[in-house]
Parts: sequence; C-alpha cells; structure tokens
Amino acid sequence: LQLLAKHGDGSFRDSISLLDQASNRTQRLTIEAVQDMLGVPPGETIDFLAKAAIGAISKADVAKTLRQSAVDGYQPEIIAKLLIEKFILMIINSDNQEASNKISSLVAELIEVPTSNDPRMKLELCLLASASTLPSQGKAESYNINKKDSQVQAEYQEESIIGIAEAEA
Repeated sequence: LQLLAKHGDGSFRDSISLLDQASNRTQRLTIEAVQDMLGVPPGETIDFLAKAAIGAISKADVAKTLRQSAVDGYQPEIIAKLLIEKFILMIINSDNQEASNKISSLVAELIEVPTSNDPRMKLELCLLASASTLPSQGKAESYNINKKDSQVQAEYQEESIIGIAEAEA
C-alpha cells in the first residue's frame, strides 16, 4: 500500500486508482506484483546501482545492469527517483562530509534525468561519471550504503508525505 501511495504522488484519487488497477491484475496483492505493474525495479537493482555509483562496482557492470533494466522495461526516470531517495538516506546517515557533498552533486544530476532529451543516456552518464569521481576508499561501508536505518527512512518518508500534503492544502 505504501508503494501505491508513493506512486500516487500524494493524490488520494490516484493512489486509489492504482490500488484498483493492482487488484484487478491479480487476486493476491504482493509487493512484487505492484512493483511489476508500476515498472519499479527490485530493491536489489537499486542497491547495486547505488554501490556502482560510489565506485564499489565496475563501470562495465553498471552499463550491463542499466541495459538489462531497459530490456526488463524499467524506466530511467523511476530508477533515478529511487536512487535519489537512496542517496538522500545515505547523506542523512553519513559522517563523511566530503562523500555527502559528492553524493549531493550526483543527486542534483539525477534530478535532471526525467527532463533530459534522452533519460536513459543521462542516467547512465550520471552513474558512470560518479563512479569515477567519488572516493573509493571504504566504498559502500563508508557511505553507509548497506545500513538499514528504518527509523531514519521512516522519518524521511513521513516528512516527505507531510510536505506533499501541506503543498496540496
């Protein structure tokens, strides 16, 4: 339900419509079924690309994963949005100011993916360029990329939802 609400972009009607569409597609509503309907890549793919962006994965594997994501029908705009959310959580959890600043720069680039003339190419270039500029020492661990801080994530999501609701009011 949270995923449907998130993709409803704060609109109750849109969220209910998405729920209706999802329930018409299958008898049992699962996260996988909803992700498939919305074109949302699995969390493992986003985690992999996040690690790739900080240089913890080879550039060739980044390109291969992005090509496979295109074949699987995942839109670069959705991938960019999910990566932005992941990177914001990384910034919140990071004690490394230099890394936070560089990740913030990457987020600024990823924000431009949806409005790009070629979103797929823009996404690929953002991730490949980032992989070569972010410091590699400590890799994923220094960025807390593997950290599962549900409290920080819940607070961030709550603030985002409140912000959307206030904007609509």
